[in-house]
Amino acid sequence: MKHASIGLLAETFIHPGAEQTGGIVDLPVAREKATNYPFIAGSSLKGALLDAAKQRGMEEKERNRIFGEQNQAGNLLVSDARLLLLPVRSLSSSWRWATCPHLLERLTRDYRRSGSNEVADKMPRVASGSYLATNSKDGGKLYLEERNFTSANHDANLGEWIKAIGQLIDDANPQNRLKERLIVLHDDDFAWFATNGLAV
Repeated sequence: MKHASIGLLAETFIHPGAEQTGGIVDLPVAREKATNYPFIAGSSLKGALLDAAKQRGMEEKERNRIFGEQNQAGNLLVSDARLLLLPVRSLSSSWRWATCPHLLERLTRDYRRSGSNEVADKMPRVASGSYLATNSKDGGKLYLEERNFTSANHDANLGEWIKAIGQLIDDANPQNRLKERLIVLHDDDFAWFATNGLAV
């Protein structure tokens, strides 16, 4: 059995909707039960891949072998697309890509499952109300949405993490932007943005 970790970069706004309504909200964002992080269900992702295969002219027999049929499973298993970086508005330095130790731990496990060595040895630690960044040119203060954060370590060494995350991005420009845009927040602070910093 072969495994692969694949990165998806949203270039435009996406709305991975849940299947049930949330009271007055017609189609709420699909979220993980335990963490409340938004995610894209594996079944939806597999359906999108099947549509792409049809549009690219893959033969029906080959599609059925890979994706399966109504009464027969295919050879391809697709897991949920899980959050790794969250774009967050910043009042002090444009937008930032935020992540947290919990998401970096998940990335490490996913990489190891797929047989890749693209993982960093040291997990970053950051206190609540603080942030880590490779290049903190904000004078140690960073305003994200309406919240204020203090640099936990000026010019932290996140190079290994930038490299590991960059492997999932198939475009040189966003890869290069990681060094100046990536910040690591405490798990609880990140969870606040994942819950309150997105459209309902």
